[in-house]
Amino acid sequence: CVLGRSRSCGLRLPGDPTVSRQHCIVELERPGLAYVQDLGSLNGTLLNGVRIGERGVREGDATMVQPGRALLRDGDELRIC
Repeated sequence: CVLGRSRSCGLRLPGDPTVSRQHCIVELERPGLAYVQDLGSLNGTLLNGVRIGERGVREGDATMVQPGRALLRDGDELRIC
């Protein structure tokens, strides 16, 4: 499920300019095993207060390295901003 401001997202978070159009993705690999991955957002994604990814802003850099996935556990707090 892609989270973000875009109408194409599975979980839409409109009206907040700190949320990217396609901010992050939550993937269920199998029952009880889920991951979150930032999709190159400008403001980043935090899992339990720890930044798991964001796009680095560098002049003239049109590419980015896709950050790894982070395991989600019951009770984790996901912050998108």
